Amino acid sequence: MVAIVPLNSASPTHVEDVESELDPEQLAFVDSFLEEGQWEGGIATLDILRDTSVKPAPYHIRQLIYLALYPHKIESNAHTVEYEVQQQHTPTAEASKAARDALTSFAYTNTPSSLFRGLPSYVFEDTGDGIYTLLDDNDNTDCDIGKASKRIKEARNIWEFLSEGFLRLDSASERAPQHGSRQHHNLPGQSTPIDSHAWEVLEWTVTVMEKDEILTERTGKPRHSPLLLRQIPPSRSSFGGRWDVTMPMEIIRYCLQENVERRKDLGIRLLSILINVAITDHMDAPMIFTAICSRIATLPPNIIDFVLIALPQSPICAQFKVFLCRYLLKDPSTGAANNTGSRPKPSTKPPRPVPRRAGQGASNPELGATEPKFTVNSQTASTLRPTTIEDVLRSLIQTPLSSNLSYIQQLRIKEALVYSFAMAQRLPQAEGDTMALDRPHLSQREQLVQAVEQSFVATSILNAAELDELETTRAQLISFIRSFELD
Repeated sequence: MVAIVPLNSASPTHVEDVESELDPEQLAFVDSFLEEGQWEGGIATLDILRDTSVKPAPYHIRQLIYLALYPHKIESNAHTVEYEVQQQHTPTAEASKAARDALTSFAYTNTPSSLFRGLPSYVFEDTGDGIYTLLDDNDNTDCDIGKASKRIKEARNIWEFLSEGFLRLDSASERAPQHGSRQHHNLPGQSTPIDSHAWEVLEWTVTVMEKDEILTERTGKPRHSPLLLRQIPPSRSSFGGRWDVTMPMEIIRYCLQENVERRKDLGIRLLSILINVAITDHMDAPMIFTAICSRIATLPPNIIDFVLIALPQSPICAQFKVFLCRYLLKDPSTGAANNTGSRPKPSTKPPRPVPRRAGQGASNPELGATEPKFTVNSQTASTLRPTTIEDVLRSLIQTPLSSNLSYIQQLRIKEALVYSFAMAQRLPQAEGDTMALDRPHLSQREQLVQAVEQSFVATSILNAAELDELETTRAQLISFIRSFELD
């Protein structure tokens, strides 16, 4: 199985240590339904057996995901005999809905590690070799559902089976348009990072990772999801931290550009989890922050505004927003000076995982890999220095070297920079946080005021409404700076 962070067994809220496996008779009973194509009966039985003290079988989770992702054809009026026979062996839309509901129920009943233990990921080894291990769960691959869901087990990571076309229909057919979805324009041969049938599975994935964050934080560790860590490929260098967040960031960007609010919020939730994990051990925080910012910078201005407003007011997210604002304003120390606006490409593709039996060459036969220690990354301090008042002043006053943002949009980012910088100082910092921001002295308060006055200057390119916005924002910022307890 995938190596997982051992949580504190003494915690009364942690139930992983008391979760047992389903009895063989119970497994066989569920399998009998699924092997016969009685999808809803098998799912209902799983729901009956669902309990905080019992782990679902890894292959049952994969089969639920397969059913939830199954791409249904548009209904046809011509129901031939061949069509009816095929439908008897094809998951129904009702079965897919039941599978999605079951996954959601398991997310609130069972521990994240028990739900993800049969899903693909990159294992954490001291050598960083990227070898991938799954629980040798003896899944029922002799039946149709077992064979079909095996594709999920063989994916490189969870992002791969969420992508468009991962589960393709046997015959070509038109996909049903989704109500409320924006039209994403992709070049021929390109697929979208989220299939039209995968939204609820993505939401389930994010929910499980958020729960993983909570359980990890309760053990005294920094808030992060160890399960998300295992979805980021290892560095090719044995000395470098993990940094390639290309796949989750493509999903985040895709979510943020949707017209459905729930999907946009889903992008913010995943972004927050990714930010939290960036400053943990095994990660290259500067590269990850720069990679995230470079992708956000290519989004339309209204979506950038949404990101700055919607991210939660946590210490890490407030610090990230400071970094993002400075990046958007082309502060060279954030890596923005070398950004061309295009998506940075990793030097090599993520390694294809190599399946092997749990415990093979590992220090812990149950976990199947060396157990990593997750702390705030002590290596981050040398390359991602804390933001100082001088950094903020420079970003406020300097004119961007080049930017696709209008003058009023730049002023809105500078406004967000001031508020985020102040909020990051007010919020309590985690012990050992190397990114904690410098607190300016009282004498520097007036320097901030002067920087705002120099930045928020009326020009002829602004219309009447924008001039009113500028004047109002400038007055509010100055009042805020002089009244906010920065010391």
